[in-house]
Amino acid sequence: MIGPYITDFYIHSAKIAIELDGIQHEMLETKTKDEKRDEYFKSHGITVLRYSNAVLREKFNFVCEDILNHLGLDYEVLKK
Repeated sequence: MIGPYITDFYIHSAKIAIELDGIQHEMLETKTKDEKRDEYFKSHGITVLRYSNAVLREKFNFVCEDILNHLGLDYEVLKK
């Protein structure tokens, strides 16, 4: 838990929250709540990375590479 919010994954040392979003996150009411959460996290120096479940399923390597890039790690080096 970060303040009043729960996040899917949180990397404390990097201050990165990772959110995996289902289709309900495309609804206006949910988008508004997500924006409010993201602003709260941002005000506490936390970067929020959001990926839809579809992107996670269809482009898993992209999601992994993007997270690693935000952590300052080289995906190609780690693959070896």
